[in-house]
Amino acid sequence: MKGRWRKWFAKEIPPDVADSEPAFAEERVVTIIVVPSFDRLTVIFSQWAKNLIEGQAGIVVLDGDHASSQLFLQALHQSATDRLIIVFLGHGWFDSLLTAPHLGFGAERFGGKHSRLCIASTFEGLADLTVIAFCCKAGLELGRLLHSRDATFIGFEGDLKFVIGTAAREASFAAPISALVRSALANGRITDKDVTALSAAYEAESERWITGDMADDPRAVLISAFLDEQRKVFVANLATHESGDPAQWN
Repeated sequence: MKGRWRKWFAKEIPPDVADSEPAFAEERVVTIIVVPSFDRLTVIFSQWAKNLIEGQAGIVVLDGDHASSQLFLQALHQSATDRLIIVFLGHGWFDSLLTAPHLGFGAERFGGKHSRLCIASTFEGLADLTVIAFCCKAGLELGRLLHSRDATFIGFEGDLKFVIGTAAREASFAAPISALVRSALANGRITDKDVTALSAAYEAESERWITGDMADDPRAVLISAFLDEQRKVFVANLATHESGDPAQWN
């Protein structure tokens, strides 16, 4: 699936992570999960991340005030020769992943609400890169540029819509993407089968809110619609990618 679309970190990558055994004999797989948690939505994402990494070894997590552009760049440089998986949960822009206003750069572009964690050039020199970006818009320019460099990028072109307020509603949006991340953590890569499974996971979660155990929620129809909207993005991107026309890549 090469070229497809789109621990708490304390100043230094812990030695036990840096020296951990590789998942594959020929190369080491390093996973960096970035979760800026500075507003209501990103705090929810932070809880998702904690569930994702339970029982997982060899993972670097940049959470809260550790989700800075400086520490992210440091983590990338320390893993430049490894197979690298980046999982980002937060806010995104068409050309960048975003963090808290005081942790990145270019905050003036966002009225002081966010700043840039990274742009495409941040990833230069990384030979084997997979980015899973659960955020708005980053599948546009950022995803296209990484795709052109033979990176794997899984992300969205538009805004992601959520219905939050209860644990069940919040968790419903995490379920499909969490399944994809867990597969990537286990296998050290993303395959076509994983992306097809992601589409099926979205569909199954959407159905839970229409005909399943969550159908009694007063906002069930809205939640199902938002989940289905997210699923369609992946289906459309798979179809255009497989058409063989890079200009139609999404």
